[in-house]
Amino acid sequence: MRPVALCDIRPEKAAALARQMGCEGLPVYTDYQTMLDETRPELVAVATPSHSHAAIGMEVLRRGMALIVEKPMALSSQDARRLCEMSRKTGVPVAVCHQNRFNPAVEALDDALSAGALGRIYYGAAALRWQRGADYYAQADWRGRWTTDGGVLMNQGIHAAELLVHLLGRPAKIGGLIARHGRPLEAEDWAGALITFESGATAMLECTGLMEPQNLEETLLLSGSKGVARLGGVALNRIELPGQAAAGSPVADVYGEGHGRLYRDMLRAMRESGQPKVPAEQGRLAVELVLAVYRSALMGGAAVDFMAADFSTEQMAGYGFG
Repeated sequence: MRPVALCDIRPEKAAALARQMGCEGLPVYTDYQTMLDETRPELVAVATPSHSHAAIGMEVLRRGMALIVEKPMALSSQDARRLCEMSRKTGVPVAVCHQNRFNPAVEALDDALSAGALGRIYYGAAALRWQRGADYYAQADWRGRWTTDGGVLMNQGIHAAELLVHLLGRPAKIGGLIARHGRPLEAEDWAGALITFESGATAMLECTGLMEPQNLEETLLLSGSKGVARLGGVALNRIELPGQAAAGSPVADVYGEGHGRLYRDMLRAMRESGQPKVPAEQGRLAVELVLAVYRSALMGGAAVDFMAADFSTEQMAGYGFG
């Protein structure tokens, strides 16, 4: 499969990407609907600002084209549900870009769990402790706003939320708090949650962009009846299992190599008429978990039922940080 077109409201950025990809002369569009209609691609990757993911994704699916959509797949439970329903209705696969699922350390943990190495899982803890300063938010005015993005939990911490749902199953109740300690954004720069899952397991989730002067760590711990596993490093690139030495390697940058592997997995799914490793419904569960934390924060941290109400980041507009 080869690229057939690029689209960006700033055509010079698309042209620069084409040169970077070694595809000079690739058609460049500023209107995505025109691009879709004129080039009819088999697969479309949507990597636009967060608030536009769902609308563009729906147009792609309506045309019967496979979709890779950046996280978060939507900013509302309604839009996430519509994407899932459209994928089922059309039979068109959707992959949500949770690239950490393709980290070797995460895949090793998956294998260990499948083999029963940890036994019954009682408890999990996920933490993302990164640095996102004023320069990051100055790069794009949509970042950190309730109507267009959300805060650190929706933009970065959703990766940790997705992993907890992947590993521990469907949540049941969520209690959460958010805070803004000083970053120049409308939404939160710190979030924490206590989650109870339908399996009976419990988990803690913490994320922040307040680390200085650089990203500190992204960690995941699982405790079970037979042992404990811990993933660590700056981006879940090391793993420790019972009775084994820590394994893993440094990453060239915080994003690692997961994006390429996610794209290759989507091509596999298309060839086999199957589903990608991180399908639409999984992306929806991650969005719903983040939204449940926000709903709980509006209630002062009181526990809320998972997916018990439609909600969107827009409903957080005007949230009063203490």
